[in-house]
Amino acid sequence: MNARYQVVIVHKDMERLQSEVVKSVVDAAAGVLHDPDLLTFPARVTDTDEYSQVAVIYLGSAAGATDSDVCGHIETAIRRQFPILPVVLGDVSNKLPAIISKLHAEDWTSNQSKATGHLLAKLALTEKERKIFISYVRRESMELAEQLHDALNKAHFDVFLDRFAILPGQDFQQRIRRDLGDKAFVLLLESASITKSKWVQREVMYALTHQIEILSVAVPELNRSQLIPSVDEGLRIRLDHDDIKNGRLTDAKLRSILTRIERAHAGALRRRREQTLGSITKQLERCGCEWRQVGDWSVAAIGFQGQARVLMATPRGALPTDLRALHCTQQQVCSTNGPYRDAS
Repeated sequence: MNARYQVVIVHKDMERLQSEVVKSVVDAAAGVLHDPDLLTFPARVTDTDEYSQVAVIYLGSAAGATDSDVCGHIETAIRRQFPILPVVLGDVSNKLPAIISKLHAEDWTSNQSKATGHLLAKLALTEKERKIFISYVRRESMELAEQLHDALNKAHFDVFLDRFAILPGQDFQQRIRRDLGDKAFVLLLESASITKSKWVQREVMYALTHQIEILSVAVPELNRSQLIPSVDEGLRIRLDHDDIKNGRLTDAKLRSILTRIERAHAGALRRRREQTLGSITKQLERCGCEWRQVGDWSVAAIGFQGQARVLMATPRGALPTDLRALHCTQQQVCSTNGPYRDAS
């Protein structure tokens, strides 16, 4: 798997604005991504790969709003469930294709940093989406876990490590179950007695049954019987003795693992989006509902006994900001004179 973060910029005769947007996104992502080369800009929506986290920027113009190639790219992006961010210069009037007329457009003229920030959020490059759960045996892997915890925090990940995340008096099992369900994937540190840890076994089982990605780092010289059998070998990083000095990863190996984690995160969130939205839309179709995508993780549907509704899914537990985004999406949908104007 060669997952990346991919941005497709769609427009008609807006090359100057495209250059400005690309530079702004590259500069902003450099402060987040451990490996800047993980950010790429495919020329077309159809050039994106099946593993990467993808976002589409539409540069609004009157010409682009009616251009058949531009509209075709937008339709493909919607069909593939890619988040879309319209960006305009000044007034938005007549600059959006009809199919995305309900989406909020960012004015590049008035606030470039805000528009760039929203794009990073659509790529899941903000800390609230970059979530990792570290599963390990404390007596064997504490130093390694703490090193990875610190490095991932510096790389703008939200990391759960029991030593730092569980306060005295909290229900240990309940907190782990809640935080594990909130993460994009599990980083498993495989050590000599990992298969004998009931807590690790529960965490791995929860991840597998809830389709949460597992990436493993295995210490040197473990034989097959000492490894978690349910972990895909393709998602296992096997360490050599030269990779560890005084119980800690070498700088070179740490950089390599961080890059692998970046890729794993991109692929995991892409799959989470597809699985979640796919489940919602299939169920809507089974119930005879018509639907259309109206925003990130959001669809508008009609057919609930004649009523229209706006539905939103989140890749982790819903936050107040998600409820605010849902409200804003519903307001935008209701502002149009169409079948969804009274959506609840």
